[in-house]
Amino acid sequence: MSIPKVSQSDILQAFDVITPKQLERQQRRQAERDDRLKLLAEFQTLWQEHLSHLVELPSDQQIFTWFKIAKYDWALLSATIENLRARSKHPFDPSDPYSHAMGYYSSCLIRRMRAKYGPPPARKAA
Repeated sequence: MSIPKVSQSDILQAFDVITPKQLERQQRRQAERDDRLKLLAEFQTLWQEHLSHLVELPSDQQIFTWFKIAKYDWALLSATIENLRARSKHPFDPSDPYSHAMGYYSSCLIRRMRAKYGPPPARKAA
């Protein structure tokens, strides 16, 4: 009776062993997630300081959508909050001020992005 030879792939399949490359990737993703959550907290704090008396805080999902639009550029995000605060001197739509403020913030952020990075690349016709 002979003993079967155990290969490295057999060991990896038998036990959930994390390779150094996988561990590095997990650590990098966790660090990115922590950075994004820290940025979210900073954004919420800035929003509360400047706009809490006018408009309630948007959902985390909405804020992360703005982060993606701004490519996580804190200068653009904070400047747009300041712009919305300055805009609040003029009344928002009385029927739905929250929606009006969210739309204004989004459009202002997109305008600032285009001014900083230029228009998006043209798509090819289908």
